[in-house]
Amino acid sequence: MKNQKAVKLGILGLGVVGSELVSQIVKNASKIQMETGVSLKIEKIYVQTLHKTRSIDTTGLPLTTNIKDIISNPSINIVCECMGGSGFKLTRDYVLEAMTNGKHVIMSSKKALAKFAELLLITANSHNVHLKYDASVGGGIPIAKVLEHTFKGDKLLKIMGIFNATSNYIYSKMFKENLSFDAALKMAQDKGYAENDPTDDLDGYDSLYKLIILTIFGMNKVIDPSLLVPDSFAGINIKDMKYAEELGYCIKPIAIIKHENSTIEYKIGPCLIPSEHIIANTFNNYNTILIEGENNGDLAFYGQGAGAKPTASAMFDDLMNLLVSPKLKKKFPFSLIDRDIITKYQSKLYWRFTVKNEVGVLSSLTGILAENKINIEKLIQKDEQQDGIEIVLLTSMADTSIAESILYQLNESGIVNNAVIPFV
Repeated sequence: MKNQKAVKLGILGLGVVGSELVSQIVKNASKIQMETGVSLKIEKIYVQTLHKTRSIDTTGLPLTTNIKDIISNPSINIVCECMGGSGFKLTRDYVLEAMTNGKHVIMSSKKALAKFAELLLITANSHNVHLKYDASVGGGIPIAKVLEHTFKGDKLLKIMGIFNATSNYIYSKMFKENLSFDAALKMAQDKGYAENDPTDDLDGYDSLYKLIILTIFGMNKVIDPSLLVPDSFAGINIKDMKYAEELGYCIKPIAIIKHENSTIEYKIGPCLIPSEHIIANTFNNYNTILIEGENNGDLAFYGQGAGAKPTASAMFDDLMNLLVSPKLKKKFPFSLIDRDIITKYQSKLYWRFTVKNEVGVLSSLTGILAENKINIEKLIQKDEQQDGIEIVLLTSMADTSIAESILYQLNESGIVNNAVIPFV
C-alpha cells in the first residue's frame, strides 16, 4: 500500500471520536504523505443525519447517509469504524461486510469486538485484510501495541488494572471528598465522565469487554464474554473505603485475568489493594494497566483511558501503521478458550457485618464462617451504632460465591452482611 499514490478512506460515524479523527487526519495530511509515501483521501463519511450541529465544520466533507457508499465502494481501501452508540450488532454487520468486500478495518467499538471477536478475526483472516482495534481499549495508553509487538520470547501470565475511567472517577471522589456513591456518580455525569445511562460502566461490562480484548492482544486467546460474570462496581459504601484505609488498603474498580497451569482465572469488580500500590494511587478519570510476563516480570502503563482525543489518536496510529506496513501475517494465531478452564479468581476477603449487641451473636458469626471453612485472620469491632455493632473481618482465601451461599445462615442468626470485597 505504501507504493500507491493514493489511498481512499471511509469513516463510519462523525460523533465525538469520528470528528476528532477527521480533524487529526486533515491536520496531519502532509505528515501522512511524508512518513508513509501515501496521499490519503477521505472519500466518504457515513452519518445518520446530514443536517446536525457537530463539533467540527463539515463544509466540504463528503458526508453520506448511505452506508453502502463506504462498505460496498470498491475505491475505498480502509474503513475506520467510529459508530459509538449506534448499536454493537449493527457495527458488527457493517464491519463484516466491509472486510468481506476486501477493506481493511480500524475499529473503536469495544463491545462489538469483544462480543463477536472470533467471527470478526476469522473473517479478516479469510479475506486477507487487517482488523485493527488498538483504540477499543486503553484510550491514549498504547497497551495494545505493547502486547502485540513485545513479549515475543515471553509468556504473558497476567493482565490487571483499572480499565474503566468512570468507576475510578466515582471511587476517587468518594474517597477524597467523603461522598456517597450516588453523589459521586452525579458529579461524574455533570463532568461528562459518565453517560446518562452508565450501566455498562458501573456493572463492570465495559471492563469485561476491555479485558477480553487485551487477552486477544496479549495471550492470543479469544474468550466468549458470556463466560465471564463481573461484580458490579456500584453500591460501594464510603464506610468500607475508610475501614480499608485504616487497614492499609484502598478499594478500586479492578479487572484481572491470570493464565496459569492451563487455567484462566479472572475477577472484575471492587477489590482491596495495598495503599502503596500504583493502582491504589490511580485517581480520577485515569487508568493503570499492569502486565506480568514469565521472564519480563511486571510492567505498568498509566494514562487517560477514555475520551475522544485519546481514542482518535489510537485510531490515527493504527492508520499510520497500516499505511506503512500493510503486509498480513500468514498464520491465524488465535485460539478459542473453553469454558471448562475458566474460574473466578480466589483471594482473601474483607467482610463488614452489623450484629446485635447480644451474647452469642459473635460466636454464631465465627461458627458459620468456620462451618464453611473460612478462617478469620483479623477481627475488628467498631463502635456500637443505632442498628447494632459493626464487625470488620479479614478472612482466608475463598471464592466470593461461598460468601453468597452463607447469607441465608447469617440472616437467620440476625447478622446483617453489609459488604464482601476481595483483596488483590
